[in-house]
Amino acid sequence: MPEIRIEKPKTVAIVGVGGTGCTVASLLARSHIKLILIDRDIVEESNLDRQILYDMNNVGKPKVFVAKERLEQFSDIEARYEDLNRTTIDFLGVDLVIDCTDNNATRYLINDYCKKYKLPWIYTGAISILGAIAMILPESCCFRCFSDEKQGETCLEAGVMNAAVTLVGSIAAAKAMQFLVNGNTQSDLIRINVANNEVMHITVNKRSDCPCCRGVYEYLEGDRARSIVKVCDKGKYLMTLNKPINTLELAQRLKKHVPVQANEHAAHFGDMIVFAHGAVLVSAKNESEAKKKVDERL
Repeated sequence: MPEIRIEKPKTVAIVGVGGTGCTVASLLARSHIKLILIDRDIVEESNLDRQILYDMNNVGKPKVFVAKERLEQFSDIEARYEDLNRTTIDFLGVDLVIDCTDNNATRYLINDYCKKYKLPWIYTGAISILGAIAMILPESCCFRCFSDEKQGETCLEAGVMNAAVTLVGSIAAAKAMQFLVNGNTQSDLIRINVANNEVMHITVNKRSDCPCCRGVYEYLEGDRARSIVKVCDKGKYLMTLNKPINTLELAQRLKKHVPVQANEHAAHFGDMIVFAHGAVLVSAKNESEAKKKVDERL
C-alpha cells in the first residue's frame, strides 16, 4: 500500500497525552505531522497500562517532555507543559486540534475557541469499554449540540480498557490524516463498544438553542469558565487561579519546608503541581479539601 503523503506542512495540536493522546501523537508523528502537545500532568505508575509512550523510568516526569523526547525522531514536536484554560489557550497557526482530555470543561473550552476562530477539531472520549470520536467543523454542529453538560463518571470511577483508548486514538488519527490529506470532512459521531465490536455512526444536527453555535462563548469568555474541575486521575482536582505564578520564586520559598521540583513552567511539591499560567493540580478527598489546600499553601 503506498505511503500517504501530505504535500504542504501541517500542524496539529493534541490536548492531553494520556491514553488516547499517546496513540494519536505516536501515529501522527510517524506520519511526519508537526505536533503541539499540551498537557499539565506527570507520568504515574498507574498510567503505564494504557499510555504507551511511557515506562517506569519516566515516572514523575512531565508527560509532554517524555512524549517529545520519544517522538521528535519522527517529526517536529513542540511541548507545552501547562494547563489549558481561557488564558493559555492559543492555537494560532494550527490546522487541526485533537481533544484527548479527561474532562468536559476543557472540551467546552476547546469547542468555544474552535467555533469562534473557525478551526476544525476532533473530539475523543473513552471510558470503560466504550469510545467516541467526532470530527467537528466550524460550519457544522458543535460539541455542545450533542453532549450533556455534566461531568459524569470519570475514567477512574468507571475504569477504562487499554484497548478502548488505543482504538479510539487510532480512529482519531485516521480521521485526522484523511482531513489533512484530502479534506475529508465527514462529521458524524462514532460510538464504539470494544466488548461486542459494535460501531454506531450518528448524524448530529445543530441545536437551535445552542449558545456556542449562536456566537455566545460561555466557556471561553463568559461565566461558565470553570474555576475547579475534578479530573480523571485518582482524587485530583484542577483549580484555576486566574493569575500568573512565578514558579521559581515559589520553589525558592517552599524548598525550606518540602522537597520541590521546579522550572519556569511549573513547581511540583508533595501532592500539588502549580503551573506558571495560574492553575493548580492538587490531590484531595473532595472539592472542599482541594480549595483548602490551595488557600493554605498559596
